[in-house]
Amino acid sequence: MAEWSTEKEEEWRESVEREDPVVSLAALKDWLRPRSSGFFIDKSGNRWHVRSELPPGGSQAIRATVIYCHGMNTHVNGKHVGELFAKLSAPGLALFAVDLAGHGYSEGRRGMVEDWNVIFEELQRFIEMLVGKTELPIEPGTFDAGVPQDVLQAVRSVPLFCLGFSMGGMIATYVGLHLQENPRIKSLFRGVALVSPAIAVSLPPPTVQMILRNLVVPLFKTCEMPTVVSSSSKPKHSWSYDMNDPKQLQIAENDIRDCASRFPTVGLGWSRAMLWGTAGAFSEVYSVIAEDLQLVEFPFLILHDPMDRVTSFAGSEQMTQTAPSKDKTLVRMDGSKHGIVFTTQDKAVAQMTLWILTHA
Repeated sequence: MAEWSTEKEEEWRESVEREDPVVSLAALKDWLRPRSSGFFIDKSGNRWHVRSELPPGGSQAIRATVIYCHGMNTHVNGKHVGELFAKLSAPGLALFAVDLAGHGYSEGRRGMVEDWNVIFEELQRFIEMLVGKTELPIEPGTFDAGVPQDVLQAVRSVPLFCLGFSMGGMIATYVGLHLQENPRIKSLFRGVALVSPAIAVSLPPPTVQMILRNLVVPLFKTCEMPTVVSSSSKPKHSWSYDMNDPKQLQIAENDIRDCASRFPTVGLGWSRAMLWGTAGAFSEVYSVIAEDLQLVEFPFLILHDPMDRVTSFAGSEQMTQTAPSKDKTLVRMDGSKHGIVFTTQDKAVAQMTLWILTHA
C-alpha cells in the first residue's frame, strides 16, 4: 500500500486547515459525542468528565472493569473512539474512560498538565470511588459513575484493569504503580494493557532540563512552545493512520478540526504546539521513568509496532526487560503504525480482551 509523500500530506493538511469554518464546525459537531452524565470532582474542585461503555448484556454480563487512559491532546468523545469502546466492552468488559483535566469535557486549561503526579493521584481517587474503596465516605455531588446502580454493584465485584493508548500508556503504567501498592485496591487490580505506549522519549541534557523547569516554565508556563522545539506536538498523521483508507482519513481530518483554540465552544482537543508548562511536567516524569519501571510488579501486555515513529518501541522493550513482573508480554504489531487501535482494530481488540479475560 503506497505511502503518502510529505508534499501530499502537507497539501492535505493545509486544505483541512483552510476549509470554510462553517464546514469544519459542522463536520466536527457531527463527529463529537455529547457530554455523558459521569463525572468526579478533583481535590482542586475541577470537574472531570467520565464516559462509560457496557457490554450488551448489562450488569449480568460484566466480567471485568477497565479504566481507559487516552493519548496526548485528545479525549474520549469522538465517534471513532465510541466504536472502539463498543468492541472492547462487547465480551464482558465495563469500560470507564476519563477526560484528563484540561482535555475533552473536563475542566481545566486546554492542553495543560502542570504535574503528572496529580493526574496519577486523581485517577487513583476516581478508581477508589468507582469500586467503592475510598478511605473516607464520598461527599454528595462529587462523583457519579454515569451507570445504573446494579451496574455499579457489578463493577465493584469483578477484577480491575487499566488500558492506555500512546501517552495514555505512560499514564496507565503509573496508575498501575499506584494501584499495586494501594491496600484498598490491590486485591482487585489484575494488570495493565498498553498500546503504543509513550514509555521512553528523548530528553535534553540534565542542565537544559533544569533551566527548562526552573526558569522557562515559571515565566512562560501558559505559552506555546516554538514549533521547531515542539515537533512532538504535531507528528505526521501518516505515522498513525493509513491515509489511503477513507475511514482512517476521516479520523485524521477530524483530529485537525478538533481544536479548542480554533473552536473554543466546540473543539475538545488541542492541535496547536505544546505548552511550556506541559513540557516541564513531561521533563519531570520522563527523567525518572526508567527507575520507576523497575518497580512494575503487576502483569502487563504491550502491543506496539517496532517501526512506530510517534512513540519509541525501544521504550516498550525497556519496560519488558527491566520490569520485575513475572507476567509480561510484548507483541510486535508489524505494519500497524502508531494508531494500532484504529489501523488494526479488530486484531488489537481481540488480543487485549483475550488477555484481560484470561487474567480476570
